[in-house]
Amino acid sequence: MAAIFGAIGAVTAHELDEMGLRLAHRGGNATWNEVAPQVYLGQVAKDSQHARLEGALAIVIDAPEGLSPGSTSHVLEALLGSRSAEELDQRLSFPFTFAVWDDSEQQLLLGRDFLGLKPLHWCRLP
Repeated sequence: MAAIFGAIGAVTAHELDEMGLRLAHRGGNATWNEVAPQVYLGQVAKDSQHARLEGALAIVIDAPEGLSPGSTSHVLEALLGSRSAEELDQRLSFPFTFAVWDDSEQQLLLGRDFLGLKPLHWCRLP
């Protein structure tokens, strides 16, 4: 079990740490980083992970490596290669969640499996 969290806006390190602590019951340690000015992505996971950077994209993925080895890489490949949510859903047959910050477009893309088995928490701050 794991969880993804984040915030857009003025937020303190203490507040981000608190978000991670509130998700500690999902198992593992909380890590987060500022992927763009006032854009923070974090994850609670057994293995400490930071957002991946793929060009202008910062990506956080939660996928069941124990149930489906290589699933994190599979989500990344499907995400970068899909043109629609329906196509992405057809390519992935296991629980997942992701958050992608596109710095060039200043957009946040959030997604999870169609059953919603993996939690995804977010907020937008003034």
